[in-house]
Amino acid sequence: MKDDSLTLRQFAEGFWNEFLRRRPAFPVSDGMFPFEPATRKRYIEVHGRTYAVWRARAIRAGFSAGDFFRTSVCVRAAMY
Repeated sequence: MKDDSLTLRQFAEGFWNEFLRRRPAFPVSDGMFPFEPATRKRYIEVHGRTYAVWRARAIRAGFSAGDFFRTSVCVRAAMY
């Protein structure tokens, strides 16, 4: 049964907001991804862990992993 207290979009927005707060800082000139290898590795690790936590929350609330992924893509696209 779905948890009506949070929508799928809210889960996806929560994921991106938490990730953007936790990701390592890097120069704006790098664009969307850090160029420096160690920073890039850390960025990917933080992204993976944060995504896994929010995907699990969405699944526990009754949403599918595929729907969470697609909604996360849409939320990210709307940010730019």
